[in-house]
Amino acid sequence: MHRPRIVLSAYACRPGFGSEHLTGWQTAVHLAPHCALTVLTRLKNQSFIEEALTTQPIDVPIEFLYYDLPKTFVDLKERGVISTRVYYLLWQRLAFKSLRRELLERNFEIAQHLTFNSFESASVLWKYAKHCIVGPIGGGMRVGDEILPLFHGRAILERLRNFRVGLSARNPLVRRTLARADYVFFANQETADLVGPMRTGPSEIMLDVGVDPRRFDQRSREKSAGGLRVLFAGRLEARKGIWLIPPLLERVVDRVPELSMVILGTGPEEAALRKRLAEFIANGRVSMRGEVSHNAMLSAYRNTDCLLFPSLRDTSGTVVLEAMACGLPVLAIKHQGARLMLRPECSILVEPGPVDLIVDALACALATLHDDRELVLELGEAGRQRATQHFSWEARTERFLLCYRRLLAER
Repeated sequence: MHRPRIVLSAYACRPGFGSEHLTGWQTAVHLAPHCALTVLTRLKNQSFIEEALTTQPIDVPIEFLYYDLPKTFVDLKERGVISTRVYYLLWQRLAFKSLRRELLERNFEIAQHLTFNSFESASVLWKYAKHCIVGPIGGGMRVGDEILPLFHGRAILERLRNFRVGLSARNPLVRRTLARADYVFFANQETADLVGPMRTGPSEIMLDVGVDPRRFDQRSREKSAGGLRVLFAGRLEARKGIWLIPPLLERVVDRVPELSMVILGTGPEEAALRKRLAEFIANGRVSMRGEVSHNAMLSAYRNTDCLLFPSLRDTSGTVVLEAMACGLPVLAIKHQGARLMLRPECSILVEPGPVDLIVDALACALATLHDDRELVLELGEAGRQRATQHFSWEARTERFLLCYRRLLAER
């Protein structure tokens, strides 16, 4: 059987890490049995990759091409003098230039830009293969004026980001990348709506992350006793919707007197959130545990009743898929990645809108789950089935392979 020669551009590809690193690594591992795979990634990832291949060898070898900018640039990035975005753009340009001969010699049939997954990351990968795929790419989400107050003092920065995203959609390099691609995967509808019209070729919506349901134990089918136990897990910053939590707890405290919440994660606004929730922490309603290990995360999934995912701007959310895989129903705002991951049969989605209406809707959702524990179990079971069927790494790989076969059949 013909194994197509594929090159994957995965700047973020580090075993044992989350988010885009997880996507880069798992995509490579799952594609490898089906193609002759080469992965272009950072030199900084090499030791992690080699350790993973030693401890958990894979049956089919993957060729890794490593590159990093000169040490001066690496140091500037580590010290925050240049941003990750700027560093990545420089890395991509110089990596292709430095490895040009190696890339051309391999005569790739398909080149796929995977990570970074922002549509703003213009690429010239199309120069190194007969066919080019971009994505899944996101980043086209913009925060509406109604919820900008939840960004507090950073609202002006979020407005500027909105402006930058709109401007980037007109960037000639971005337009060229999308126009040259034979196929584009958009990670959410917002990004597809923003930049999809600038191309005439085929595209589809595909989540930018996946999950391995086998790594997550399903919660007990027995109804939990006592009050509703709510989990929030994520970086503690405004875009994750953390400032919806205090008014939500204040609104729901009388309706669900035994409700408790576990907050996992750290971030730039952790201290401010602790101060705002001081009363709830003091009376035991809220437990803020900081950053936790994978095992502690699994324990949190097993010992809570639902996940609160109030993100205001997120391409997707690995934590949502993990919660679904564990059989936890999810409460979220119906937009961006959450709208793609979740359905009414496995979650309670509230419409985006003014802050007060979002808080009211989330409070009603919590009260509903508290009063109907059978519904908690039903939503959780449906969520696990959906995560397994639609968002496992295997299901994601099958969609990529189908795309590859279509492109290669056009020869």
